[in-house]
Amino acid sequence: MAESEISTWAEEIERKLMAADVSRNLAEELKRSVLKTVEDGTSARKYSPKMIEKAIAGEVIKLLDRGLTHFKPEKSTPSIVMFVGLPGSGKTTTVAKYAQFHQDEGFKVAIVCADTVGIDALSQIKNLANPGIFIYGSANEYDSAKVAVDGITKSISHKCDLVLIDTSGCGKQDAALFDAVRKVAKETNPDLVVLVWDCSIGQAAYEQAAAFKEKFNVGAVIVTKMDGSAKGGSALSAVVATQSPVTFIGTGTQLDAFKVFNGEEYISRLLGTRMMGAPKCPEAAAARFLICTLMSESFKKGLSEAAGANKKSTSHPHDILMKFFADGWNYGVAQDVSLADASVPVSEIEAAGYQAGLLAEALNNDGVDAVSKNPAYENLLVLWAKAGLCCGCYLKKFGFTGSL
Repeated sequence: MAESEISTWAEEIERKLMAADVSRNLAEELKRSVLKTVEDGTSARKYSPKMIEKAIAGEVIKLLDRGLTHFKPEKSTPSIVMFVGLPGSGKTTTVAKYAQFHQDEGFKVAIVCADTVGIDALSQIKNLANPGIFIYGSANEYDSAKVAVDGITKSISHKCDLVLIDTSGCGKQDAALFDAVRKVAKETNPDLVVLVWDCSIGQAAYEQAAAFKEKFNVGAVIVTKMDGSAKGGSALSAVVATQSPVTFIGTGTQLDAFKVFNGEEYISRLLGTRMMGAPKCPEAAAARFLICTLMSESFKKGLSEAAGANKKSTSHPHDILMKFFADGWNYGVAQDVSLADASVPVSEIEAAGYQAGLLAEALNNDGVDAVSKNPAYENLLVLWAKAGLCCGCYLKKFGFTGSL
């Protein structure tokens, strides 16, 4: 790959990052970092578009994981966690999710509603929170700092070991409200301030996140609304601006739509490709196995040789493999087989891909009969059938009943 091609490819990745709401400055910084790793001609010739994508992914990982640590509550002593965020960021829902997550971990959790501005904020918390979570708030007190302090005292008296403070949605555009929420932080001195971040926020993300860092000692970021169409690039800007790690993501409105942040999954979403690790579900693994195998150089070489004059088999290797795939697919569509029963360990499917080129050449050189009797290839052919079975069962869930 020529250096000019690398530059063009890196610029394309930069545009993709900006389209995903990564700030222009940050996208340019990522591009420069990657180009620096391939700046000499010798290394440039060794690079492919795939390697450039992996280099970009590596730089994003560096930004996400630079040894950043955050406070983690412990049951041995009461911990206070305060949540801040822009209006509409999903902060209150996130507080309820965070409460359930830690309740499931064995914490006795309390939620203090210090949002004295939001309409029915206390009622919303009561409706969202899991049973067993202590909730404190006041419909008559408008001093949010006083509500927070009183709530902490009440929560500790109820033997709660994790107290969560929900605050009013605010931003730098409303200085008075920003200062009121800052007063809550000053008077409660929380162990951790969490910035709740809507992943659909656009190019203004860095400035908004930096404003929170200036006012609060932000120690962690939780990204919300990751179930939507937004790529979530603004979360990267929030991490850089606050110098704080992403700890959780919200993927829906249900309380259990909440999980620990996974950097590799985030990068795959950000750049629109799975560059890191293996697919997590069997149908995705089957699809990847099929596509990667058919496009691999070794497999294409086997197919090319199979078409030559020395071919001993009457069937094309592609036809042989696809027959096994189709047989599995058709069985999955026609029979009452659940996707779980059809699952193939991802590691098995991934490993089989490396052998596919050898199989194609073996079919070419030795013929179908010899290969089908060879134990070394028997399992590979079975895996093709299982991969087809996974795909057939998966599509059946959506009403597909056709056959290959």
